[in-house]
Amino acid sequence: MADLSGKRIDLASGATAWHPCHIGTDSIGKGTNIGALSHIGRDVIIGQNCRIQGSVYIADGCSIGDEVFIGPGAVLTN
Repeated sequence: MADLSGKRIDLASGATAWHPCHIGTDSIGKGTNIGALSHIGRDVIIGQNCRIQGSVYIADGCSIGDEVFIGPGAVLTN
């Protein structure tokens, strides 16, 4: 089994995520960067050029605008 820890994942939308993480949505804007150990729930909308740091939890159904910075360990609920 390959070790993917710390590996960059280029998403179809032009966003970037860092393994390991969970991404349950396709609605992530171009230029957005999602840190390792983050959990992005279902039906989440994330705008363009956002910076989501490591260990962030974003609950199902949340909506985030463009150019938003979310610091490490933040929890967003709806």
